[in-house]
Amino acid sequence: MKSPRKKIEDKLDDITRELIRKEFHDRCAWCGKPISGVDSQKSHIKSKGAYPHLKFDLQNMILLCYHCHIGKWHHEPTEAGAWFKKEFPERYRYLEKAKKVRTHHSVQDLQELYDQYKKL
Repeated sequence: MKSPRKKIEDKLDDITRELIRKEFHDRCAWCGKPISGVDSQKSHIKSKGAYPHLKFDLQNMILLCYHCHIGKWHHEPTEAGAWFKKEFPERYRYLEKAKKVRTHHSVQDLQELYDQYKKL
């Protein structure tokens, strides 16, 4: 049986994936090709492990195709970071500040975030 926290995190994973797909118009942010299904991958800029407070922050996500996500983003992180800083300078600046403000999100906080995202 899933805990209340796991249930809301699963819902947030689903809704953020859909919002990121819409933001990027189902195109890879790196190569620009149209993507769908398993080729359409939500990628975090700041890792979920190192920055759990940014896990559901839409500014911490981009849409990548499988090839760019695995072959570039994860395989060449230094080059990927430089590419991201150049292509998304506002997000880069935001995330550099946001990564320093570590907060723990309660289940209620996550539910409120989900409710906010549903309105988008």
